[in-house]
Amino acid sequence: MWPRHTGDFGFYRAYVAPDGSSRPYARDNVPYRPKSWLPIACEGVKEGHLVMVAGFPGATHQFLTADEVRFNFAQFEPRLQRSLSDYAAQINQATAGNREAQIH
Repeated sequence: MWPRHTGDFGFYRAYVAPDGSSRPYARDNVPYRPKSWLPIACEGVKEGHLVMVAGFPGATHQFLTADEVRFNFAQFEPRLQRSLSDYAAQINQATAGNREAQIH
């Protein structure tokens, strides 16, 4: 369904000294426990809940005019596809026979 919103995300655990201070890796480091955080609602959204959505502001095309969309589909995207395909072919040609340099 359009518009479609997708994106990658990750969860990371930070480790700190036992007193909570920052320091390089040490065997006795412990998971960081902040004083407050935003919990993730596993049961779903309910009326009145605050919802925060991450966006990709550098990649939105939702405000293009009809002429801009037609241009993108008819001119820009096909040229970009040819250009990227030519670039990939050049990389494959330059790395042929060199397994360590090839993109897999």
